[in-house]
Amino acid sequence: MRKLFLLAILLLGMVWGYGQRTLPIFRQQGSDHLAGMGDSVNRFLQVQQYKAIIYGETHTVYFEPDMKYLLIEQLQPSGVHDVFMEIGHAAAWLFNQYLRTGDTALLTNPVLPYYWAKGYYALFWQKLYTLNQSLPEADKIVIHGTDFERVEAFKTLLLLRPAGQEVPVPLQSLMASIELYSQMPYDRFDKELVAALEQVQKSILQNESVAAVYYGNNWKTVQRIINNPAKHTGRVPARNQTMYQAIISTMQEKHITQMVGFFGAAHTLYTDRQSVSSRLAGQLGQGAVLNISSVIYEVNHSSSPTPLPWVGQVKEKESLYLQQTYLPKQPGVIMVKSEIITEGNLRRAADVLVLASDRGVRSR
Repeated sequence: MRKLFLLAILLLGMVWGYGQRTLPIFRQQGSDHLAGMGDSVNRFLQVQQYKAIIYGETHTVYFEPDMKYLLIEQLQPSGVHDVFMEIGHAAAWLFNQYLRTGDTALLTNPVLPYYWAKGYYALFWQKLYTLNQSLPEADKIVIHGTDFERVEAFKTLLLLRPAGQEVPVPLQSLMASIELYSQMPYDRFDKELVAALEQVQKSILQNESVAAVYYGNNWKTVQRIINNPAKHTGRVPARNQTMYQAIISTMQEKHITQMVGFFGAAHTLYTDRQSVSSRLAGQLGQGAVLNISSVIYEVNHSSSPTPLPWVGQVKEKESLYLQQTYLPKQPGVIMVKSEIITEGNLRRAADVLVLASDRGVRSR
């Protein structure tokens, strides 16, 4: 009898320990959206001990906007209000203006990255705006750019101009060009976009003293945009370096002690020593980075007109292992600490995995 009692205690301990290493996240009743979690995610992740919380996403348009909002909402009471994203400095400025004003015209014409019509990103920003309005000035959410500039850079350079002030003669031709470029339907990797940005940068620098006076208090933002070193490329290693450098530079300049960052998982895995997360861990110190990576199943994805069986930086065998071991058969979400994962390199790739099913999530 005593042996049975001790065995029962041991099994209860194992179940409790396992439970502490996983956290189910529920959807709202009758809805696709994630339910409120109190401070359970915050306690599960123990965010107070980290300087950087990095979420390696899969660019899904239904689940991940909800997940990112949940993380921001959970982290904010702990003092984490600086959000770094895979966008340029111009887009970051526009998003920050929106979070202050609620003017959606800032996010369209052109449509900003992560404000796509399909999915829940419009709702993500709306909820973030509402949250920001409830916060004191010192605690408001601030968006930071880390990646290359896109077509919205031209719109931003126009909006940064002083209202009601005549354009200086040396800048008049430049402003006319920026007006023209702002109307062009450039794709992010278009050679014409790169050439236009380079031409604007060259022209501003040729008239730097005049431009500095003209833009006044906004000159520092203009400099950040035109001097952005990030190249227009899909190559992961090159972007890892410039995104990491942008994070560190901004943290030092703004005296940021804690941040959360949202980047494609290809940029964040520990198994890549040159990833953003690996570089940050090397710079900020051992145990300073919490690295989260997502694997999503039956996905409505921004890159595909039809649902995908799964997306994430894992092989098919690893994907099936995770789904069968941890994910409920009904549409669900669960956080899993990688220390309990035994399959493949998953244990070394991130500190926490977010597993989710988009099954049943309606398409729009």
